[in-house]
Amino acid sequence: MISFDRHKNFLALDFDGVVADSIAECLVVGRNAFVRYSGSGRPVRSLAEFPPGQAAEARRLRDFIRSGEDYVFIFLALSGDAEIRTQDGFDAFKASRSDLKEKFFRLFYEVRTQLSAGNPEAWAALNPLFPGMKDYLASYAPKDRLFIVTTKKTGFVQRILDYNRIAFDPGNLFHADEEHPKRTILETLAKARDADPSCFFLIDDQVDTLLRARPAGVRCLLADWGYNNPAQKAHAREAEIPVITLADFLRRF
Repeated sequence: MISFDRHKNFLALDFDGVVADSIAECLVVGRNAFVRYSGSGRPVRSLAEFPPGQAAEARRLRDFIRSGEDYVFIFLALSGDAEIRTQDGFDAFKASRSDLKEKFFRLFYEVRTQLSAGNPEAWAALNPLFPGMKDYLASYAPKDRLFIVTTKKTGFVQRILDYNRIAFDPGNLFHADEEHPKRTILETLAKARDADPSCFFLIDDQVDTLLRARPAGVRCLLADWGYNNPAQKAHAREAEIPVITLADFLRRF
């Protein structure tokens, strides 16, 4: 049974796949970054402009994403008809082309920055919030116990929140990466607030992220409305990580 008290506990939310349904923006940026890398194809402005069948396959591979450059790897995989069906398969594919990681990271954020600066409203509109999330964030109290911990750069998160007219303390936005994973960020937050890590709840849509954070003592839940597939949900349950629906989240938290 989940027991959460806003005045006693702390809540940390992932952004993409928990707060925002950002798949359209991420795939558009990822494809355009790959076009820039490969020199073939043309840039797109929406999923409707993707070649037939590509958007559906890219959506399927989205479940294996951990960081921005992974979106470019999706289109590298699709360009070579790579057979990827599992997280391990995607990770192995990336490892086989690890020489491209830094380049793809740079290209992804270069394209995202240009798109968000060139047409801010159109870019933000590609990142709609999940139903009920706008009112939830806007009315949450006490606000000093709510955090967003995400692999998305916080400047982009802030722009999306601003677009939706949600006031959120920038000091409660945290960017996670390989050097500063979510586990480390949450451990630091708990120590800074002289709180036991078990007072922190982490809601994420990636089971692997939750498995890596759980040893810190934080309470982890998988967002079933995010970017995960049935096998990943089953993996979470087998690992005794609760899987929560959006309706239950909005009601219990």
